[in-house]
Amino acid sequence: MVKRRKGEKEKNSLNSFVPFPLLPISPFRPANPYPRISMSTQSLTLIPTPPYSFDLTVHRFARFKDEIVDRVVPDQYQRLLFVGRDLALATVTDEGTIAKPLLRVELEGKGKVDLNRPEFAAQLRHILCTDLDLKPFYRLAKQDELLATIAPQFRGLKLVQSPTVFEALVVAVLAQQVNLTFAYSIKKELVETFGETWKTNRKTHYAFPDPARFAEQKEEDLLRFRLSRAKAGTLVRLGQAFASGTVQETALWKSSDGGDTWKDISKNKGLNSKLSPKLPNDMNLLKIP
Repeated sequence: MVKRRKGEKEKNSLNSFVPFPLLPISPFRPANPYPRISMSTQSLTLIPTPPYSFDLTVHRFARFKDEIVDRVVPDQYQRLLFVGRDLALATVTDEGTIAKPLLRVELEGKGKVDLNRPEFAAQLRHILCTDLDLKPFYRLAKQDELLATIAPQFRGLKLVQSPTVFEALVVAVLAQQVNLTFAYSIKKELVETFGETWKTNRKTHYAFPDPARFAEQKEEDLLRFRLSRAKAGTLVRLGQAFASGTVQETALWKSSDGGDTWKDISKNKGLNSKLSPKLPNDMNLLKIP
């Protein structure tokens, strides 16, 4: 027992307690469910063959409210492009005139995408029809009583094209025997269901579905998209033909008449004599309906 000195008061153990210094509390930070993905960018320019009207040309994509693959805003065009398995978002800005056209292109890719691949620029030139020389047409138009008054009103207008034969055939099937507004509403649903997406700047961009996505479907599965049984079956068989390599894009582009490949395609129910004979004549005329 400890003896206290005279006059010394007993100390309260609680009053004499010195707490440990409090450490600052760090705010709770949950794991980021959307980790930052490295992005790469590449700029390039396209110089279309004049005359070239960007506004008149891309207006084709703006005709239907349900067009979500090819997006058009004032002075700009956007689309997701595939080169092999590499995916890039292309934004094309009009910076020229009809007489001296100039298109500025910004490519964005995720991860280790090689944006220097020339196929990206080649696809854009094809889609936007930048290399078509209209001068011979204008010379002929001047000699025609009707065209001579109409052609100047649409000077620089060129026909946009599908980047792949497969996409062109799918859209052609969808557009058979229905109005285009209805056809594009179905296309929108198919793209949203089977196409890859890319969200950037609070916008969702959609890529046209790969043939393999159609190939793995059953005919009955596609009926919910308001397709007839014939059209549903045709899309499945087209997907299987392109995905398996039975039909190859490169072979179709290299051959002016398509050779036996077009004969094989024409055997596909849904691509009968109403459609297939029109396609092989000139692959450059394979436009979006």
